[in-house]
Amino acid sequence: MTTSPGAISAVAASDEYQEHYDLEMQALMRRRLYWLCLAWLIVIAFQYLLSLAGFCYECVTSTELTWDMAALTRMPDPVVILGEAVRLTALAWGLWTVRRSRMTYQEVLKTVYALLILTGLASMVIALGLHRGADNALTITSRGPLATAPTIVIGESMRVPLIPESARMYMALAAFPIAWSHLFACVFLNWSPRQSLLPLVFLYPVWLGMAALFSGWLSTSSSAGGAILIGLGAYGLTAYKSGRLKGKLEKRYMQQSVQRVIRDLVDARKIHESYFPDPLSDGPIRLAYSYEPMRQVGGDFLHSHTDKNGTLHVTLLDVTGHGLAAALTVNRIDGELARLYAENPDTTPDEAIKLLNRYMHLTMARHSIYATGMCLSLSTDGQLRWTNAGHPPAFIRRADQSIEQLNSTTFMLGVCPDASFDPAAEVTQLEPGDVLVLYTDGACEARDHRGRQLGINGFRQAVESWNAGGKEDLVHFLPDVIREYREGPAVDDVLITTLARSA
Repeated sequence: MTTSPGAISAVAASDEYQEHYDLEMQALMRRRLYWLCLAWLIVIAFQYLLSLAGFCYECVTSTELTWDMAALTRMPDPVVILGEAVRLTALAWGLWTVRRSRMTYQEVLKTVYALLILTGLASMVIALGLHRGADNALTITSRGPLATAPTIVIGESMRVPLIPESARMYMALAAFPIAWSHLFACVFLNWSPRQSLLPLVFLYPVWLGMAALFSGWLSTSSSAGGAILIGLGAYGLTAYKSGRLKGKLEKRYMQQSVQRVIRDLVDARKIHESYFPDPLSDGPIRLAYSYEPMRQVGGDFLHSHTDKNGTLHVTLLDVTGHGLAAALTVNRIDGELARLYAENPDTTPDEAIKLLNRYMHLTMARHSIYATGMCLSLSTDGQLRWTNAGHPPAFIRRADQSIEQLNSTTFMLGVCPDASFDPAAEVTQLEPGDVLVLYTDGACEARDHRGRQLGINGFRQAVESWNAGGKEDLVHFLPDVIREYREGPAVDDVLITTLARSA
């Protein structure tokens, strides 16, 4: 399914979508925080294993004296241990918190801020411990058998070569663990670029002051440049992910909405078509119809009622508009017709059309909803009484193949008040072998490949061309003619109804 940017923007502006978006982001953020904490702990555990493997390798390949000195030089400072403990505790707390409760998006975001700030401070504490250990436990000298290189004197007798003199840069280099931790979080989390910058707003000023104090401005400026580059990469990654995720959620929501609407329309069509009467294939009067809505539901409608004398009362309506709005109007009209005939089963066509006009003028006209239609009654002896309210003319195909046209007799329903509405009912006779054809304007508005409409005359010619002795009924023959003439899908609802007397 493809969706246009304009359609997605319209969906994104709705309150329903915003609620759906917030819930999706909340659930996604909880999952991402869980995986972030778990992955972070795995990375730290892997670092510890690498350090242990390196230490063991050096122990195996070194002399006993060197092994002793290496062991002494690697004794961790208590401050370093404290920093590592804070980092591990913060990650374990984040993992436990997101697992035990259904946190909101803002609560998850606050937890992420706390994690990054605590781990960032822990990195600075670790750097402070390394710096303190270098100052307190190690002194640089050039005496002894290794006079050609700087040495580290442990106590008063042990001397080993100094592994960089840049121990003063520990605090300056703490910017990189902070920056990489932030980048690592941006890889997992679905937050906005602005939200991703908030932890750094607190951490970097703290680091900047401590680095300037312990490492000097030169080292601090070099580390700051590298950290800024990593931060820009994290910001760009977040912006890319945020835009892509938002578009993905909008598209998925729109697809789900369309599928939901289609399901609703399928159900609505079942209800809409349940209002239509059952065809009459037995008895003195025969009623058949064919209905093809332009969409799942439409505004064409057929109602029938048989009174105690066997007279069939038929109402065919075409409500302005299409789709669900027109179907809702049909629903109301069906209820009004059911009430009308329940109160007075012998209501004549002119009375029925007048009452429908009054109802639509009072309830629908203010919404610019109107209807065209025909009301008729056909008695068992063939008397046909009818009135046409702005509807396309009906046709009677006589047994001798001549055509009689039943034109409009009054205004369309709802456009004028009850006092100005005159049904102007007319009467004719329907003999055995005659067929009355009613239809909505979708039948004559069918267009060919040149854009030419079939028109009322074209529909009349189709009625004339029907072979009464053939196997196909007129109510099935006419839709086939329309579909053969039409180029592309229907542009309006098509309802064709036939009435006939039994021989």
